[in-house]
Amino acid sequence: MLDDRGENALCRLCGVEIAYRPHREELQQVLEHLLREAQCSLDEVDAVMIGTNGNPLNDQVYTDVCPSLVPGKRLLRYKHLFGESYTAPGLATYAAATLLYRQRIPAHLLAGAVKEEVSASVKYILLYNHFEGKNHSFILLSACGK
Repeated sequence: MLDDRGENALCRLCGVEIAYRPHREELQQVLEHLLREAQCSLDEVDAVMIGTNGNPLNDQVYTDVCPSLVPGKRLLRYKHLFGESYTAPGLATYAAATLLYRQRIPAHLLAGAVKEEVSASVKYILLYNHFEGKNHSFILLSACGK
């Protein structure tokens, strides 16, 4: 599953950050720390996979935070496929790793109005998830060789 050799790897795990009950400014600092440690800028992130699940209370966090946290970034979603569970971020990691390996964004992962598959050079994907607005996590993945 994970190793430091990179043989047959789908992607590279660049970093993980978690925060418990962060204020918006703290959430920004956590993200900036992750990117700094990974030697990556937000400009290099090609897409952000978020944990929207159809519950307005859950999704409101993303609606409130994402425009200022990751402005202008292509948003992807995954919980409509995998459901809400403690393992959802692991499944999102798998989906993002596969996306990075295949260099395609399937239409069913796109959030928003555009629902066409995108073939593009995807170097970095940021996963952002929260549970009940308390436990927030960021996972940064990159295509191999980046």
